Amino acid sequence: MSQKRAMGHPVFVIVVRHRPNCHTKQNRLKIELDVLHFSFRMKEVRRVAIGCKVCDKGSLVPRKKHRLSGPVVVIGYILLIPSILGIIISAMSLFFVSSSARPGSEAATGLAGGFFIFLGIAFFVGGLLGWLLIMKKSILQCTVCGAVINAA
Repeated sequence: MSQKRAMGHPVFVIVVRHRPNCHTKQNRLKIELDVLHFSFRMKEVRRVAIGCKVCDKGSLVPRKKHRLSGPVVVIGYILLIPSILGIIISAMSLFFVSSSARPGSEAATGLAGGFFIFLGIAFFVGGLLGWLLIMKKSILQCTVCGAVINAA
């Protein structure tokens, strides 16, 4: 592993050889770790700006972006908010039905309890679908040209 300087920041270069004794260019894989630079000062880790490879002027900054388009995210919120309320109402109704059970009405109480459990599960599935639609992903975006790179 060697260390080079690029734009004032250290860049670590790792050379991996497929065959240990062969030094030809075809058998070497050069990896530059330019995505995550860390400088260690006073026992804390600090991120250093990453240069953009597209425009060579800007730097890449971490951002969060929705995985899907705007209308799909709105549909996700439309599914998620009522689902959360439905789960809460189903749980409260199940509690009230089970606490108000009277002798001789076990069948009706069991049927109502099963209905509220089914309703709670249906609301949970709808909320899970809504959550999947509004999820965000981590990206690195250039401040000058707007180029986007996945940060995964």
